[in-house]
Amino acid sequence: MRVSTSLAGVPAFSVVFMSVLLLATFDIRADVESSAAVDGRWLEGFGLESDCNGSIHDIVEATDGMIYVGGDFTRCGTTEAFRVARFDPASQTWSSLDGALGNGASDTVRAIAVSKEAVYIGGSFLQVDCEQAWECSGSAALHVARWDGEQWHAVGSSGSNGVDGPVRTLLADGNELFLGGAFDRVHCPDPMSCDDVNSRGIVLWDGTQWHPLADGVDGSVAAIEARGDDLYVAGFFNTLGDGQPITPWSIARWNRSGKGWHSLSDGLQVSLSGSISDLVLVDDELVMVGAFSVSPPSGPEFFGLARVDLDSGEWSGANLPVPFAQPTALSHLGDALYVGGFGPEPANLVRWFNQQWTQLGSNLSGFVYALQTDADDRLIVMGQFFSAGNQASRNLAVYQTRGTLTVNVSGETDDRVVSNPAGIDCPGSCSASFKWDQEVTLQALASPGQALQVWSEPACESEPVCSVFLLQDLEVEAVFDRSPLIFRDRFQNPN
Repeated sequence: MRVSTSLAGVPAFSVVFMSVLLLATFDIRADVESSAAVDGRWLEGFGLESDCNGSIHDIVEATDGMIYVGGDFTRCGTTEAFRVARFDPASQTWSSLDGALGNGASDTVRAIAVSKEAVYIGGSFLQVDCEQAWECSGSAALHVARWDGEQWHAVGSSGSNGVDGPVRTLLADGNELFLGGAFDRVHCPDPMSCDDVNSRGIVLWDGTQWHPLADGVDGSVAAIEARGDDLYVAGFFNTLGDGQPITPWSIARWNRSGKGWHSLSDGLQVSLSGSISDLVLVDDELVMVGAFSVSPPSGPEFFGLARVDLDSGEWSGANLPVPFAQPTALSHLGDALYVGGFGPEPANLVRWFNQQWTQLGSNLSGFVYALQTDADDRLIVMGQFFSAGNQASRNLAVYQTRGTLTVNVSGETDDRVVSNPAGIDCPGSCSASFKWDQEVTLQALASPGQALQVWSEPACESEPVCSVFLLQDLEVEAVFDRSPLIFRDRFQNPN
């Protein structure tokens, strides 16, 4: 999964299948914790009785609030929708993307991006506007297509049409659309009359014409991230298209203003062996997951999860937990990282938080292809599965990453309870949301002449500070009353 930003600031996400299994023996630094308590944190997709009948690879919300999903399905709800569909949250209905001939695409849609008034799809398809799901004779659109709200269009000019291999990721940034995948060039049947652009693995479409990124890379591109003038490109490659070695392998930086490629670790002896499946920017850090090992200049080797400070160039990482075999998707909320992929159930969705791994995939019965977070701090999980958290949830599920802690104060008006992390200052703010499994400390602040008598949490008794771990929505009461020490003091010293 790749997080990008469209022209309107809309998050867009995509994922690529990995072809290399992570077969190394890990040096585990943290054990995976498993608890059935996570089951109640799952919601079923969009909350509908019917959903898409095949795998989902990408999802994006457009500026008008419509949600577009892409994958390998032929129906969503009761609507025929071939590999791409639109969901209207207001009416809770699905619709297909119908053109003059039919709808959708002839094969898997792996990436969606929104730019201006258009929706772009990329994948393994060769046609769009299909009148049938399996025998499409619609319009030619080679691995990328544009939907203008009414009709499908091929992407290209002067006779060019898409690219000559599968598209695995799309990044819409301003007026620019970057395509990444396993292709060598723009499809140009007649070089005398159309754009003959050779750019392996990555190419730019500006809405009018194609632009090469020099000669691209010598392999495939799975994820693209933008930061200012810099474009970070990752996948599986070890040299640029012109044969220039890149260090470390499988990731490089393209500077848009200078129009040139750069190694990600100039001057540092960082070795990365393997493939990267996904990238995400977290503040000034670039975080990546994949079937790789990293050997930094100093410190131990690590596997599967790496991060690099883009200002200092410092690399760090953590080993993915056994038996997590093939990571494909990455997302984050605050300082928590979420990794999904192909692993023995239920070890196919995990969280890295507070220097330890926590298993989230209780009864997530299948594979995770993509992850996304929304404005409500929920994790949207896409893939190929039938249930999540002991309830039916086909190919799309929502994991609530936060729970609600409520405090009741029994005492005088000025008796208070405050929380760390901040959020509760009761009376006043007596309810707040916190991350699951997060320790929250509640401090009792008695008004003059009052004292805390007891917490409703048995382990806290009458201690001034009560620590709780949010394993589920929780309600805690603090009981204040007149202090016996005050009574004793007044009795012994009446003046």
